[in-house]
Amino acid sequence: MTNKADPRGARNAQTKPTRYHRSSSLRDLANYSAAVNKLQPWLSFLTSVKHTAHKNASNHYLLGLDKIHVPTCKTEMPTKKNKQTSLAGEIGKKGTFSNLQQETLLNLMRTHAELSSEFKQKLFRPLGLSHEKYNVLRILAGEDRPMQIYEVAERMIAPKTDISRLVERLVVGELISREKCDQDGRVVWIELTKRGKSMLKKLVQPIVDLHASQFANLTKKELATLNQLLFKARSNYGD
Repeated sequence: MTNKADPRGARNAQTKPTRYHRSSSLRDLANYSAAVNKLQPWLSFLTSVKHTAHKNASNHYLLGLDKIHVPTCKTEMPTKKNKQTSLAGEIGKKGTFSNLQQETLLNLMRTHAELSSEFKQKLFRPLGLSHEKYNVLRILAGEDRPMQIYEVAERMIAPKTDISRLVERLVVGELISREKCDQDGRVVWIELTKRGKSMLKKLVQPIVDLHASQFANLTKKELATLNQLLFKARSNYGD
């Protein structure tokens, strides 16, 4: 015999919709009103805080509580430090140097770094130059003739400069030309190109002006004395 499902049982198994009675709705409304009444003091507090924060423009916003303060961020710019009168003060060194010779050497290095940086940033870098490249161009311009590479190397401010690599870069930049001697392939002549001469001409006045600004606080007599002392300091070195 085949068992048949009871259709009445299936209907009974279905979920019956929930019926809301009038008494249940009133009870829910009463609970909601009670919850709102409990939150009312907090809502009032937050409203007063917002009003106080907008009203108060002092360094601290008083929030209405004795022990709660919200400090604002300080935006004051740091005051400029007093101008230093010694190398130790300038670099923030605590105590003195080991000896006067050490301080003198470091003073020279510091001064060179400061002065040469101005040339690099303001004049040379925009033109793709460096101190060494400019030195080569000035030597060639001063002679106004083709020169052998070793001659230029002997006159460089920094005597141990890699002159071969430097010349190669200047040739690539079309600031100088290079030509080998027909009689002796070991001899190489270099000279300024029109582009190199034009670049030097543009730099003449800007360099004069920069020199004047860098040494504006020294008199001619002081500059002459400084040059003599620097030359004297190098007198122990040479060929």
